[in-house]
Amino acid sequence: MCCFFCCFAVVEETVVARVAGVDGRRPGVTERLLRLDTTDQFATFAMLERYLQQPSRLESQRIFQLPPDMQQMLIQRYYTFDEAVVRELLGKKLSSRQRKDLDDIEEKSGIPLTSCRRQFDNMKRIYMAVEDVEG
Repeated sequence: MCCFFCCFAVVEETVVARVAGVDGRRPGVTERLLRLDTTDQFATFAMLERYLQQPSRLESQRIFQLPPDMQQMLIQRYYTFDEAVVRELLGKKLSSRQRKDLDDIEEKSGIPLTSCRRQFDNMKRIYMAVEDVEG
């Protein structure tokens, strides 16, 4: 989980992008409303993320009433990889030191650091699961 200030900065960036996207096309949609909605969406994701990290738990949880097709879509999107990030990670040991060096991958790929971290953690989880099944 990221620190409060990092999350705040991401929320602010997202609000700015959403305000620019609305661009007067939706009367009554204010920056305050978009800020509240965005903050709510990030909080919901923070609660949901622990279930996405262990997809079998998502199906059995009762906090979020999600139809099976929505659960499947969320899992697929959460575990989506960017080609540029995977290219940089393949062949490297997925260690905590490598996780600290994701800034380099962010610069090379142009993918935000939070996304690089998610993809690194997901790749490591997948590797560990496959290793457990095989051995």
